[in-house]
Parts: sequence; C-alpha cells; structure tokens
Amino acid sequence: MRTRHKQPTLVSMWMLDVFCCTLGCVTLLWLLKTREAAFSAMESAQAATALVKTREDLEKTKSDLEAETRTKLAALDESGKLARWIEDLEGKIALLKVERDEQNLEKTRLLGLIKKKEDELRVARSQIAEANTLSTELKDQLAKKNNDLNSKANEIADLTKKTELAEKKLLDLQRKAEDLDTLVRNAQKAKDDAEARARAANLKLEDLSKTMTDASKLQARITELEAQVRNSQTKIEDANAQIIDLQGQKAKLADKINKLQIESDNKFAGIALTGKNVVFLVDMSGSMDRVDENTIEPTKWPTVRDTLIKVMRSLPDLEKFQILLFSGKVMYLLEANDWMIYEKEKSLEKVHKAMSLVRPTGDTNLYAAFEEAFKYRAKGMDTLYLISDGLPTSGPGITDAQAKLNLKETERSELLARHLRRTLNNSWNRPEPKFPRVRINCIGFFYESPDLGAFLWTLAREHDGSFVGMSKP
Repeated sequence: MRTRHKQPTLVSMWMLDVFCCTLGCVTLLWLLKTREAAFSAMESAQAATALVKTREDLEKTKSDLEAETRTKLAALDESGKLARWIEDLEGKIALLKVERDEQNLEKTRLLGLIKKKEDELRVARSQIAEANTLSTELKDQLAKKNNDLNSKANEIADLTKKTELAEKKLLDLQRKAEDLDTLVRNAQKAKDDAEARARAANLKLEDLSKTMTDASKLQARITELEAQVRNSQTKIEDANAQIIDLQGQKAKLADKINKLQIESDNKFAGIALTGKNVVFLVDMSGSMDRVDENTIEPTKWPTVRDTLIKVMRSLPDLEKFQILLFSGKVMYLLEANDWMIYEKEKSLEKVHKAMSLVRPTGDTNLYAAFEEAFKYRAKGMDTLYLISDGLPTSGPGITDAQAKLNLKETERSELLARHLRRTLNNSWNRPEPKFPRVRINCIGFFYESPDLGAFLWTLAREHDGSFVGMSKP
C-alpha cells in the first residue's frame, strides 16, 4: 500500500534529476566555450607579441646592416675592394628580401588567425549569452517545478498519514481475526477431544458388554459343567480340557491388559513419551515461580522440576539427553556442549538436585533457546520437550519500524512467536535427507492463557508433537 503512494515521489525526483542534468550540461557548455575563448585570446596575444618582436628584429637588423655598410664603404674606398663588397651586400640584400617576404607571409597568417580567433570569440560570447538566457529560463522552470513538487510532497505526506492510519486499523482487524481463529481452533480441539473421549468410552462400554456376555456364558458353562460333574464322573476329563482352554484365553486377555497398561504408562497427560536422543528446554524466566507479576507461587518451580523428572523417568527408550535452561539467555543445567548418557535413577538424582538450586529470573528468549537446542540435530536429536509458561518476550523478530510503534506486550510477543515459528519451519527443522525432522512436544505451566495455549499447541502440531496444558495444583 505504501509503495503505490511513493511512486509520484519517484517520478518527481526523476523530473528534478532531468532538470538538474540539463542545467549541468548548459553550465558545462558555457565553461567549455569560455575556456575555448580564453585559449583563442591567449593565442592571439602570443601572435601579436611574436609580430612585434619580429618587427623589432627587422629594425635592428636594418640598423646593423646600415652601420656595417657605412663602415665597410669607408674601408673599401681606401683598399679598392668596393666592387666585391657590393656583390656580397647584394647577396645579403636578396636573402633579407626573401626573409622579409617570409615574415610578411607569417604576418598575414597571424593576422588571419587573430581575425579567426576574434570571430570564434564573438561566437563563443554569443553562445555564452544564449546559455545564460537558457540557464535563467531553466532556473525559472526549476523553481516552478520545485513548487509543484513541494505541493505534491505535501499531498503525498497527507496520503501517507491516511495510509498509515488505514494500515494500523487493518493490523488491528487482522489481530482480532487471528484471536478469533485461535478461539475457534481451541474450541475445535476441545470438541475433537470430547468426541475422542466419547468414542473411547463407547469402545470400553462395548468391551465391558462383551466381557459381561462372555462372563455370563462362562458362568453358564461352569454351571453346566458342575451339573455334568455331579451327574457323570466320566465327563470330568472333557470339562478339565475346556477349563484349560478358558485359562489360555484368560492369559491372553491378561497379556493384552499388560500391554495396554504399558502404553498407558508411556504417556504423560496425553503426550506419547518417545525419543532416544532428547533435548529438554526448560523455561526459567521470572514468571516460573509466580502466578502473576506480583504473586509468588512457591510450589510452581518444584512442580516444573518434578514434571521434568517424571517425563524423563517415563521415556522407555531414552539413551542420551541434554537439559537447557533459558530466560534472557541460555545455560546448561549439567554438562555443556555434548550428550549426557541416561543412567536412570543416577541421572534423575543429578537433575533433581540441580533443578532445586535454580532460581527463576529474567525474560523469555525462546529464539535463543531453540537456536542452541537445534545444534543437537546434527548430533542425532530426534525429540524435543519444551516446558514453559509464557510467550516469547525478547529476541529477534521485530523490525526497526515496528519497534517505533510502541507495541503492547501481547503484540510484541505475537511478532516474536511468528518469527520463531517461521525460523523453525524454514531453517532449523526443515526436512533434510540427512536428518529426520525433530518431534516437538510442549508442556504449558500454567494453562490459564489462551494465547499461550494456542502458541504451544500450534508449535507442537507443526512439528508432529503433542501439547498438554498444566493447571495449578
């Protein structure tokens, strides 16, 4: 929307550039003609200086020859060598005539050159006058265009303000729409969960009905057998065989019950507990020991600690693990930068002791936590468990323009959460041939915020995981 309103500004700037280029060309032409005229004047002055010098040389030569002639004539009158000297003098005179003719030609050439340069100088001065006139006209046009551009700029500024107001209203509407979508998704999830529980209850009811039917049949059969035993000792062996068959069926049912019990034990509040190489991300921001900003909840952090222990103990295939604590920055609970071997109760005891010494503080930088955690993807990480009670409050994801809008805390968290989800999908956890996608399970403490629930549920759903919201104990 803003780009459309900026187009008139770009056209105006282009017109301004054209006028400036035209004015620059005229100025450059004026400078070139001025310089050419200066060179012509300088060459004319040099030619005039050479002509004056040549005249002076000729006058001096003439005076020297006359003096020499007088001297030699006086001497030749006595020695009788006048004729030979006259011949020499005539030869010199002939040479001087030739030199004079050459000087006259040079003089004519120089005079022609001076006239040509003077003509060029007049033309240059005429062109300079025309250039000055054109420059004045261009300046007037440029001033008029500047006034037009200023008027357009004011109009564009008004349109920009109106656009910003419209965009702000659109952003509010989009946020409200997303809130409604979140509520719809939560309601749909609640409906799906209720339908699933209803189907499970129906299946259990059918199984119980079948079991009761089978038990009634079995009871009737036993009654029949007891009657047969009382009536005929010969049928005892057949009855014993039937009892053995029933015991076998009972053993099979017991095996099924054990398998169901194992599957039930391998779930935590609906989360399927899987993973061999697992990273646990535990939120230790200041809200993790509080109900709200001003109310301390002393049992909250111990509950987080015990939940982490329970999840680790319930993972049947856990071999390697790592625990990262995060608030404004990320820290390792135990050893850093490599996997830790899971040694069951020994490892759980270390985790329990270390978690008991932690004191929650700081804000919530989920971006830094996931960035550090996904360094383990190349080392074989297959599952990640996120334990948190809030949306992100710090980290990358907010542009400079958005930072200047004095965003509310909820708006800021929403922008940070979107950036985190995009980075997970497009970079950290994108499908790669070498590494399978990491499953992300989320556990929320406490599940009292629809925004938190929607964010963690979406995060788990996008990465093949599960989400459970913990309520206050």
